[in-house]
Amino acid sequence: MGALTTLNIDFDEKTSGTFGIDYRWYRGFHYREVVDLLGGDFYVDLNRNSPLTTFSGSDPNAGLYGAQRNRLNPYGVAREGDRIDYDYNGTVTWGGLFAQVEREIGNVDVFLTGNFVRSTFQRNGRFLPDDFVENSLGESELYVFNNFTVKAGANYKITGRHNVFFNSGYFTRAPFFRDAFVDNRYSNEVRGDLVSEEVYSFELGYGYRSPRFAANVNLYSTNWNNQAFTTGFLTPVNTVITTNEGNQIQTNGDFLQFRLSNVDAIHQGVEVDFTSKLTNTLSLKGMVSVGDWRWANNPNAIVFTDPGFIEISDQQTIYTQDLRVGGVPQTTVALGPKYRSPKFWYAGLSANYYDNMYADYNPQDRLIPGEFFTQVQRLPEAFTLDVYAGKSWKFGKDLRLKIKGSINNLLDNQFIIDSRQRTDLDPNASPFVQFYFGRTYYVSAAVSL
Repeated sequence: MGALTTLNIDFDEKTSGTFGIDYRWYRGFHYREVVDLLGGDFYVDLNRNSPLTTFSGSDPNAGLYGAQRNRLNPYGVAREGDRIDYDYNGTVTWGGLFAQVEREIGNVDVFLTGNFVRSTFQRNGRFLPDDFVENSLGESELYVFNNFTVKAGANYKITGRHNVFFNSGYFTRAPFFRDAFVDNRYSNEVRGDLVSEEVYSFELGYGYRSPRFAANVNLYSTNWNNQAFTTGFLTPVNTVITTNEGNQIQTNGDFLQFRLSNVDAIHQGVEVDFTSKLTNTLSLKGMVSVGDWRWANNPNAIVFTDPGFIEISDQQTIYTQDLRVGGVPQTTVALGPKYRSPKFWYAGLSANYYDNMYADYNPQDRLIPGEFFTQVQRLPEAFTLDVYAGKSWKFGKDLRLKIKGSINNLLDNQFIIDSRQRTDLDPNASPFVQFYFGRTYYVSAAVSL
C-alpha cells in the first residue's frame, strides 16, 4: 500500500522544481502449509537436525524424534491446512520527502536533487521453536533508519548536436529485512549492529543528436560500502575447515550459513547506446556495456550451521578483495531493428549477447589468505533473440485501445546466468546453478480515455 504526490513549480523561465511526498506500507505473511498428506492421517513437524534433539521441551521422549518446531503445538502434529516449520510476518514502512531543482544557465543545464527517507521494519513470530525459545515468539524490536540522497549534475550543450554531461551523488540505504535477522524464519534476533549502506556514484558522458542518428557514451563508477547479506553452501563430506581463529571444524555434508557484513564493492565501466533512423519507418537501435565489477575488501562474517544454528565463528574474515562480482553479465551487447507503420502498428526484434559472467564466490574457499590469488569461475557466454509488436486503435475522439506483446528468448536457448563457485575442498562437487528462462510470452492491453 502506498501514496505518492508531487508538486511542479516554474519559478521563472529558466528555473523549475519538483517536490513530493512518498509513503509505502508493506506486510508480508511467511509460512509453510500442509496442502496434501498423500494418503496419510497427519504430518509430524519436528526438527531432527537440531542440537536439542536429545531433549525437547518438557517431554524427554519428544527429543528422540526431534526438537519442537513450535511449542504451541506439542509433538508437531499437523493436518491439511495447518502451518508448519515457520510462521511469521514482516512489516516494513517507508516515508520520504524529495525535491529537485533545475536551472538553465546559458548553454548549461544544472540540477540538484535530494531526499530524506525514514524507514522501519519489524518481525512478528507466531511459532515458538526449541532452538529460539527466548527470541522467536511475538514482535521484535522496531528498527528505525533515517537515510538521505544528494545528487547534482550538469549538461553542457556545445552545439545543437553535441553535449557533455556529468553527475555525482551520495546516498544511504537501510538494510533489507531479509538480511537483518539471524534467521528471519525462526528468530527475532538481528545480526550484530545494523547500519545503512553508503553509495557514492559518478558519471561522465558525451551525447550526439542529429535528425537521423543519436548516440550516448558514458563512463560510470559506483562504490557500494557497508553492504550486508547472507549466503550458504553445502560442505563436502569428511572435510576439515580451519577458521582464521584457529578453530578446526569437521564437516560431514553440513550446510553452512555465512552472515556477511561491512561488504564493499566497486562497479565501474563504459556504456554506449545509439539509434539510427534508416528510413521514415525503419530504425536500428543498439547498445554496448562493458563493466568491471569487483568486491573491494575482505568483510567479516558470522558462520553457523543450518539447520541447528551452531555458531562456528563470530568474526570470520572472508578474503574476497578483487574477486569479480557474480550473477550479472559484465559485458552486454544488443542490436535490433524496429519498424513503425503509419497505420499505428510496430514490430521489432533484439539480438542480445552476454559475456563476462562469473560464479558467486564460495566463502569456504576464502577463510584463509592464500599465497596465490584465485579468481572465481567464469561462466559461458550466451545469446538470446527477442521479438515484440504492438498496435493501437482510436474510437471516437478520446477512446484509445493499445495491445502489445513480446516473445523473449525466441530460440529457447538454455544457459547459466548464475552459479555458486565449486569449492576447492571438493572439486568434484556439483555447483548450484541457475538457468536463464526459456521461451516466455507477454501480452497486455490498455484502454485510455
